[in-house]
Amino acid sequence: LRLTAPALLRLGVVDAVLLEPPGGAQAAPADMAATLYRGITRALDEQLFASPAELRKRRFERFRRIGTPSLTGGGRDD
Repeated sequence: LRLTAPALLRLGVVDAVLLEPPGGAQAAPADMAATLYRGITRALDEQLFASPAELRKRRFERFRRIGTPSLTGGGRDD
């Protein structure tokens, strides 16, 4: 299925990919928590001033695009 983080980002399923610290999240949980905090804060900040109608519109448009072939893509997810 190739459900990798970069593939999901390209497909528009996720907004961002947060990198784990060296050794993985289990090796540095405080660092990973800080990364998660920054990522979540950034994502929420982008939505903060949008009206409920605008948020619904964005969500609808986003879900409509998921799985739609891109005009620039070659049909494969390499």
